[in-house]
Amino acid sequence: MAALANGFGDRAKFPAWDDMADSANTWCFLAEIVEFERFIRYRLIVRDLHGDEKVVAFYLDHDEEFDFRTIRVGHTIVIMYAQQHAFLDGSLGVRVEEPEFVKVFPISLLDLQYLGRSIPKYCSLQHGMRVCHGCDKSFEKEDLNRCGRCLQFYYCSKECQQAGWLKKTHKATCKTMADAAFQALINFDFDNSDRLFIFSDYRGVD
Repeated sequence: MAALANGFGDRAKFPAWDDMADSANTWCFLAEIVEFERFIRYRLIVRDLHGDEKVVAFYLDHDEEFDFRTIRVGHTIVIMYAQQHAFLDGSLGVRVEEPEFVKVFPISLLDLQYLGRSIPKYCSLQHGMRVCHGCDKSFEKEDLNRCGRCLQFYYCSKECQQAGWLKKTHKATCKTMADAAFQALINFDFDNSDRLFIFSDYRGVD
C-alpha cells in the first residue's frame, strides 16, 4: 500500500486545493461532489479536505472522453496532478483537460478517509497474521475468509462479516475497494515512480 502509509492524511500526496502549490512531485486531489450542472460544459462544485468549496470544470473536445454517468452528489472525485485555476467568473478550482487523470468513486469523502485509515491495518499481512475486520483480533491467514467482492477485507466468522458490513462502513466502501483503479491508486509509489498514473489504464467495476 505504497500511497497509504498515512492513509489519505499525507497532505503532500493528497493536498487540499490551497495546499497544491506545496505538494509532492506526484499528488492527487480528493473532493466530494456537492452539486453539478451542464450548460456549455460539465461544471461541478466540490468540497475538498479542508471543507472548502471549489469548482471543477471539464474542458474536453468531446464529452465521450469521460464517463459523466459516474458523477453523483456525495461521490468523491479524484484528480491526479490537479492544478489550481482561477476561472473568468472569479471562482477558483481545477480545470480538467485530460480526463484520463480523473476518476469518480461511489463513496463519500468521509468514508474514503476512513477507508484509507483502515486499509493498512486490515489488508496487510504481518508475520503470517491478518486482522479480522469485524472483531479486530489477529488470526493465521488460513483461518480467515475474505470478502467475496472486494477480496481485500478478512473475517473470522459470518457475524464479524456482518459487523464489518454494517458497523464499519464496508457496505459503503466495498464497491470502491473492488475497483481496479482504486487498488492501483493505493499501491502506486508516489515517491519513486517514473511514470504517470492514468486511471484509464485500469478497468473499474460495475
